[in-house]
Amino acid sequence: MSDPAPPPPPGASPPPGVGTAPEPTVPPPGADGEQALDRRIVLAWRIALLPELLPAGLVVWLVPRLLPVGRPLVAALVAVVVVLTLGPLQTLRWRRWSWRLTDAAIELRSGVLVRRHVVVPHFRVQQIDVLEGPLERLVGLATLRVTTASASGSVELAGLSASLAPTLRGELLARAARANAELGRDGLDAV
Repeated sequence: MSDPAPPPPPGASPPPGVGTAPEPTVPPPGADGEQALDRRIVLAWRIALLPELLPAGLVVWLVPRLLPVGRPLVAALVAVVVVLTLGPLQTLRWRRWSWRLTDAAIELRSGVLVRRHVVVPHFRVQQIDVLEGPLERLVGLATLRVTTASASGSVELAGLSASLAPTLRGELLARAARANAELGRDGLDAV
């Protein structure tokens, strides 16, 4: 048997890997890694925007009839806004949305101009609903609504495959129950 190494002199740092905490690592993409929304959500967002863009279409139609000067310019500007809103803006919005399930929480990141990072600890989860509106059913998607025991109320994770949403709901409920059990709660708050 060999003798243990003598302790380092005061003020000296220990050799690498000895007596130091492990470096935190980010999990690779996969089960607990950063996840993107299903690409079909872009189509759903574009379809959902159509009723909101009707006033813009009305402006494009009315401007040439009402303005004596600058008609083509105003109509062109409104048309450009409509095209950008339905096209690249929704794709950029999709690229900026991600979610991650960790041992401690579910994290949501979103936003094009204003970035938003929401962390919902598993022990705060009270209820998880799977929602499928008519538009979501049309494209095969679902939304997970996570209701929490906090002032913020709930968060929504849209753009999940309709087959993935119930599986993710079950996993979140299991993690919420484990987190509550670790805190000495019965874990029955999460349903």
